[in-house]
Order: sequence, then structure tokens, then C-alpha cells
Amino acid sequence: MKKYIALLAGVGTAVALVAGLPGAIGGDDHPGVRIHEAAADYPAFSDLGALDRSSGAVVRGVVESVGAAYRVVPPGLPIDQLPAHKAAQVGVVQTDVTIRVTQSLSGADLTDTRIVVSQPGGQIGDDRVVVEEEPVAEKGEPYVLFLTQFPDGKFGIVGGPQGRYQVKDDKLVNLGDSARDKGVGKQLHGLKWADLERNYRSLAAKSQGGAGSQERQEPLGPTSNAPKE
Repeated sequence: MKKYIALLAGVGTAVALVAGLPGAIGGDDHPGVRIHEAAADYPAFSDLGALDRSSGAVVRGVVESVGAAYRVVPPGLPIDQLPAHKAAQVGVVQTDVTIRVTQSLSGADLTDTRIVVSQPGGQIGDDRVVVEEEPVAEKGEPYVLFLTQFPDGKFGIVGGPQGRYQVKDDKLVNLGDSARDKGVGKQLHGLKWADLERNYRSLAAKSQGGAGSQERQEPLGPTSNAPKE
């Protein structure tokens, strides 16, 4: 059975993260690792225009490094009143990924910067949280990302799997089985990168509205976590 474990804030980011506990043992691929399956609830974006307007920046970039996972504890939770073994399990597991931005398509110009993108999921000790349709990125992978910036300067992916596309064989690949079958995921999955690059503005302008449709999300704080080279 799944249960709600935390609320997250941010335009187009997770409304709530739910996880099935306790985790199963990881099997031959990950011996001794307890796998905790989780899922996140996001607003649905009907098309590129709706997702674009909810994003502070839309970029193409390459994963340069993947940091160690950590827990984010929502403010106000009295974890000091819990036993140590319980307190250690409170919060949402996240992993920070450093992206070298090679091109900006919309919003803030982050070209030639390195930014830190926080993703849900990751492994702490022998416990691994695997978020449905949101595998943690790996070094060297190229992506098109729809981003919002948090007050601490880090970025989050707008709409979860709806806002993240791996570039394979010069085509956009949505990593979520359900996300690619509807809305913006269906519109962009399989699209040639050259077509998106050339026609981005016209494709975004054809938006019919829908969930998530609003004024453009402005970046918060600095435009990146690292200066341009």
C-alpha cells in the first residue's frame, strides 16, 4: 500500500510524493539494497505551450556529475521527538545532478553555465528510493529540460516526467511510459531535436491552454549556480 510521506512546493513540481514501504530487497542487480518504490503527483500539461509558460528556463544540456542522495525534511516536522531510527527515515530523498547547459530554448539564458538540478529519488546507505517514471540521471546523458528555479539557486524539473526528455539518436525520448501517451509528453516524444530547435517558438505558440497554463514562471535568485566559462 502506498501512503503520502511529504508535500513539495514549486510551480509544476510534485504536489505530493507517495511511497510503498517497506522496501523489497534489490535482487541480483543490487544485492542487499532495499528498494522503495515511489510515485509523485504532478499537474498535467496539455501541450508544449502550457509547459513552456510554467517554466523559468528550457534548456538542452549534458549531465556532468551526479551527487550523493540526501533527505529533505519539510519544515515544522518534530523529528526530534522521534526515535533515531524513525527520524532517519523522515523526509523526501533527493539527488542533485550537475548539468552543463549547451543551449537555451526559452526563458532565462543559461547557455554555457553549469546548473544543479534536484531530482526525487536516490540511494542512502542500503535504501534506494526509485520514483516511478523518474530514474535518476546518469553521467554523460543529454537532456532537454523544462526548469523552475528555487530560492537556493537549484533547479527542479517542471511536471516531473513531462518536463524531461533524453536525446537519443537526435530524437526526444520521454522516460515515462504513461507520460509519453498523453499531453505534452505525447507531443514531444519521438520529435527530432532539429525540429524542436528550429520550430520551438511556433510549437509553443500553438498552446490550447489546459492544466498548468499560466504566465511564465520567472527564475528566482541568480540565473545559475556557476559562472559562465
